[in-house]
Amino acid sequence: LCKELASLGARVVIACRSLERGQIAKEEIERSVPGANVTVRLLDLASLASILSFVSGLREEGLDIHGFVHNAGVFRPKDGLTEDGFEITAGTNFLGTGILNELLLPYFHALPHEVDVVFASSLSATWHRFDPRLLEGDFRPGKLKRYAISKRAIHGYAMALGQEEKGNVKILLAHPGVTFTPLFIKGYPKHFAALVGFLFRLFLHDPESAATSFLKAL
Repeated sequence: LCKELASLGARVVIACRSLERGQIAKEEIERSVPGANVTVRLLDLASLASILSFVSGLREEGLDIHGFVHNAGVFRPKDGLTEDGFEITAGTNFLGTGILNELLLPYFHALPHEVDVVFASSLSATWHRFDPRLLEGDFRPGKLKRYAISKRAIHGYAMALGQEEKGNVKILLAHPGVTFTPLFIKGYPKHFAALVGFLFRLFLHDPESAATSFLKAL
């Protein structure tokens, strides 16, 4: 997605929890798109302090934002809590994303043009109802169920926000299709992961195809 946006002449800000991996992505885009305008900023959705620092940096710079894509998250992570004591999947995918967006909305509203805010949807959002117990550190359903509940929560948040927003901010949900990424095979034994990865690539979208829905939303 970032590569496509850069190729269209957009200034792209990559917000990620690893500056090292963000820099690698930036350099790859710059090799593919001569003259690309790409910057990398630190943003860990599992840390309120990191979210506050990221938003503060945008405000201080006065960045003119036309589109913002909420596509970050975790899938089947190791059991644990966020920096602020919430279950890691719900704390990152739902709470972190929601808090980030709420802090950004006043900034978006102050801009003199329309801002498209796009949330990544997921088929898994239809699998389970939201269970607020997931925010508690001692409620541990299966990892896939945790992911599905967190996506249902952010899906519901985006839908409700879209009905409330009347100003210059447009709220959209974009479904990339079922897309193969390394997250699908993370944690599996090497040979099994290679076999599953091969099969997934035959039937699922690749990341480049998945970016199309976000480009259309923006």
